[in-house]
Amino acid sequence: MDELQNTISTTVGAVSALEDQIASSTVRSGQKKATESEMIDQIRLLTQQLDGLSCLTKSTHRVNQTLERLRFDKILGREDEIPMAEDETFQWILGDESGQPVGLDPPRQEASDKLNKFLQSDTSV
Repeated sequence: MDELQNTISTTVGAVSALEDQIASSTVRSGQKKATESEMIDQIRLLTQQLDGLSCLTKSTHRVNQTLERLRFDKILGREDEIPMAEDETFQWILGDESGQPVGLDPPRQEASDKLNKFLQSDTSV
């Protein structure tokens, strides 16, 4: 949404600048402050920004549609419905109380080491 707001703000600024240029060029009949080529460049820039705004709007709409399709009535209450895990649920990969894996084969040992390293890090998913 920040990107969309920035694009809108930039576009509004460009429109405002273009309006000022047109107004000043019509007020001063003999002295045009902005040449026609500068105005054309401003219009092209404005067109590009509006195209970008259009793409962002379409993209945001698709994301919102996807999120709406994924939503279900009990989405927030679902966590409360999950029963408590048994005491030894993750022992096969996390190990015993001391954190030492219990009799893992090499691939599971490697997976256990990676999981423990990830869980102890500040890395997010």
